Amino acid sequence: MTLPASSTPCRHAGGQHLIHPRVRKSDCRTSHWLKGPGIVRCLLLRSIASVCAGDVRRSKRELQRVASGPCDASGMDVKVIVISGSMGSGKTTVMMEASDLLAAANVIHAAIDLDGLGIGHVPEGAWPDLAYRNLASVWENYAAAGATRLLLAEAVESHDELDRIRKVIPNCEVVVCRLRANLETMQRRVLAREPGMLQNTFVARVAELEALLDAAHVEDFSLGNDDRSITDVAREVLIRAGWL
Repeated sequence: MTLPASSTPCRHAGGQHLIHPRVRKSDCRTSHWLKGPGIVRCLLLRSIASVCAGDVRRSKRELQRVASGPCDASGMDVKVIVISGSMGSGKTTVMMEASDLLAAANVIHAAIDLDGLGIGHVPEGAWPDLAYRNLASVWENYAAAGATRLLLAEAVESHDELDRIRKVIPNCEVVVCRLRANLETMQRRVLAREPGMLQNTFVARVAELEALLDAAHVEDFSLGNDDRSITDVAREVLIRAGWL
């Protein structure tokens, strides 16, 4: 495989922070357990309203929760599986398949791609916790709808990022699954799915992110995702995490 010449991965531009998605943007599903289009529409609209406009009471509560540190493990009642991995490892695809498996088993849950909550171009100082504040808003709406389990697709690059997830999801128990694949396989996947102006940047980011994940080593277990059935991979994630 011949890859295009790599450009330096760009995360900052002109004093602003340019946020790029690291996973597929084209696939989107609504969790099957939310029965009826009216319920789905209301939940999505509440999530968007919370993220964009903010709710004063929720904002104060979130600030207090984030300031208080990680959740209290003694009262855990929310289970979270973080599906991590480099670009092209299949995080979003596996998350969606795991969601379908849970729905088929009538397991109430939410499935969120964290990168999807942080796409945009905002002032530099606004970025550090933006995606996590958005996650807190969206999760609150899922929790209000009855969800006590969360599938979260996110390349967790450090223990600090894992702590941020714990801070915004109250009473949480987090298991991290890292998906692995051959470097060339992941680069080929990214090359195929990212046809735009930042294709070279994203392809170059695969190896860089893989090295960061190796160094951080925050995962509880790893699974190969080269040429296996996506259903088999997703089912093993859920079994290893004790959800099935």
